[in-house]
Amino acid sequence: MFRVAGRSAGVLTALLLAAVLAACGAAGSEAGGGLGPPGRQCPTAVAGADRSGAGPVFYVADAGGCSAHAYDYAGTRTGGRLAFPSCIEACRGPVVAPDGWVPSGPDTSGGLSSMIWATDSRHRCGFPEGAVRPIRVGWFDVRASQDHHVANFIGLFDSAATVGLVGCDVAGDRAVLTAGSASSSVDAVAVTSLSRPKVLFERHFASGPRSRVTTVSVAPNGRAMAVQHADQAPPRPQTPVPASCSPTTRAGRPLTMCAVSPEPGAPFPVPTAVELYALSGVPHLVSRVPGREIVGWSGDGSRLITQPGSAPGGGVTVQRVGDGQVVWQTAGTFNRALSPPGLATIAIQTFDPSRRQSSIDLIDQLGRAKHLDDRGQLISPEP
Repeated sequence: MFRVAGRSAGVLTALLLAAVLAACGAAGSEAGGGLGPPGRQCPTAVAGADRSGAGPVFYVADAGGCSAHAYDYAGTRTGGRLAFPSCIEACRGPVVAPDGWVPSGPDTSGGLSSMIWATDSRHRCGFPEGAVRPIRVGWFDVRASQDHHVANFIGLFDSAATVGLVGCDVAGDRAVLTAGSASSSVDAVAVTSLSRPKVLFERHFASGPRSRVTTVSVAPNGRAMAVQHADQAPPRPQTPVPASCSPTTRAGRPLTMCAVSPEPGAPFPVPTAVELYALSGVPHLVSRVPGREIVGWSGDGSRLITQPGSAPGGGVTVQRVGDGQVVWQTAGTFNRALSPPGLATIAIQTFDPSRRQSSIDLIDQLGRAKHLDDRGQLISPEP
């Protein structure tokens, strides 16, 4: 259930996932996919099974894009399988919880919007549909969606243009909310109770001399939070390049083809520091990580996945939260990582530009890696 609020480096992830989506409607908007292109027919099959009594698994989509196979976090194929629907128009795939559980019920919305999974992989949290203010956070058990709970937070983020929910721990009585303006950066973060309308922690971020980009992520177990700051430099001025044109013919008719240079984009944000907070008790700052971008967590919150910056490339590391010691690293580019709440092992997918292929490795608590012999794409359970 790793979620990031604000701007993050998802460029390569989007490029690799596009191959799966182009083949068929990969696992829908709530299983790492979205809307598939029309006209592609996938074999009819059961979307998934209720795995409420089994251990955590993750799914890897096959090359055809019509199904995904389940693996446990020891790297063994379990025999479980997800089948994605044919994409005639818009289609949605099966809903998958962070631990790999696939609810068997037809509806898991519960009347909430902007939903995320709670840390127990059985509750869903979101904003009740209807009034925007005051901020209300609702949650329900997917196995009994009629059992709803709602907490109201009067006065919280009253002037914010947008509000996001990035963390929900029903058992730990915590929710993490963010506020933003028209940009993609986070302007403020708050940690609240769920059992009572109380704000436990609130912080607003001031902009620096350069354009400051702030993102917030919460560990899958809901016990820790990372606040990432980066400086966004303004676009570099460039002299327009004149169009290059050349005569040609098409269908026997003369034609002039012109190549126009694209508009220059803004430089990638440069990470300055990450602030790590413990959310148990009164939320408080515990450490800082300088000059790295946090792109993921281990499920138990004890490990961070980092890279040098938002630009693709530069290597990926897994390091301990407590002392920052690197336990695993690769020269590849980060694509995606999965780790269910409470588990130390991470399934991480990286891309090797020199070989132009991606690989999936399982990294345990000590940094020992096991390569997964599967060329497919990790399917993310978010949101």
